Amino acid sequence: MDAVVNDGFFVGLLDQASERLLLRYVEFLKYGGASRKNNYVAQCIASKNLTFEIKNLLNLILILKHFGLADSVTPLLLERDLLLAESIILDRVEMFKIYKKPEGVALKKVRIESTVMPVSNVSETHKEIKEFVVSRGQVRNTDVFAEFSGITKRTLKRKLSELIRAGVIKRLAQGKKVFYGVN
Repeated sequence: MDAVVNDGFFVGLLDQASERLLLRYVEFLKYGGASRKNNYVAQCIASKNLTFEIKNLLNLILILKHFGLADSVTPLLLERDLLLAESIILDRVEMFKIYKKPEGVALKKVRIESTVMPVSNVSETHKEIKEFVVSRGQVRNTDVFAEFSGITKRTLKRKLSELIRAGVIKRLAQGKKVFYGVN
């Protein structure tokens, strides 16, 4: 592909993407592609990493085609081969899921938090923070910390997170600045 691309910058990007793809392919063969009985989790991670690199390379090819920096035939052939490789990898992962029982992998119980805070968990501090945000319309962490100086920053951050999860307030970001506002 490097031979048909007319731009040095994109040639460098292609080289980097190809190198990462090759490294992920070797990793995939080591953990996920071999017929040996390997760790199920390592197989899934290796295949996910490989498909991620394939998608990155496909996106780069799409950009090259869009800007007309490559002829029309070579990118199509490369896209076809990459999509075929991705489908083979995904088929293999599905085969692992269906035919291979994960050995030695303990399933974790995941606690799913409700989106609505139970009434018993609503404290006076939650109400005060909510009223403060409502009265100002939009506040920053530092505003909340200054208003509630008797409470630790860690506790205030946790209370803000709980109010966000409950849908009482919302988190707004503008660049690196974070604001809290009324929902």
